[in-house]
Amino acid sequence: ECYQPTEVKFEVKNNFDADTTYQIMLIQETLDTTMPPPREAVRSGKKGKAVQDKRTEEEKDMQRVLDEPFFVTQDQLTLDANGTGTVVVQVLPFVPGVFRCQMVILSEEAGEFMYECIAKVGLPRPTDKMSMSVVSLDDGTAVQRLLKMPVKN
Repeated sequence: ECYQPTEVKFEVKNNFDADTTYQIMLIQETLDTTMPPPREAVRSGKKGKAVQDKRTEEEKDMQRVLDEPFFVTQDQLTLDANGTGTVVVQVLPFVPGVFRCQMVILSEEAGEFMYECIAKVGLPRPTDKMSMSVVSLDDGTAVQRLLKMPVKN
């Protein structure tokens, strides 16, 4: 669900008889989302013209935060010969949808391999419950009350 941090732990095994340092890269993709597409470009209306992205760098960075909910705190992993280690992929989604992360682990000496993680993100849980009671008179008059809604969600 949105706004809920989650961790996915991957156990990585070094199948080589030598200590190896692996680089960690994340490749992320939005498979499905309920959000409208980003306002990426303004078309000039002339056929054949290149489309220019008119967003500011801050808007592009914000879109990346929405589109890429996965991250790792380490960019490399050193494993002993035939040893294992753990890589923790953290997920913090801000929009509902389906997101894919491919964690590529590579070394010039050992080669590369990949783990895939798919996150299905739903709407956030409500943070408050509301309850109220209204006393009605039996004389047929209308009852009016001011209702204040919490703004947490």
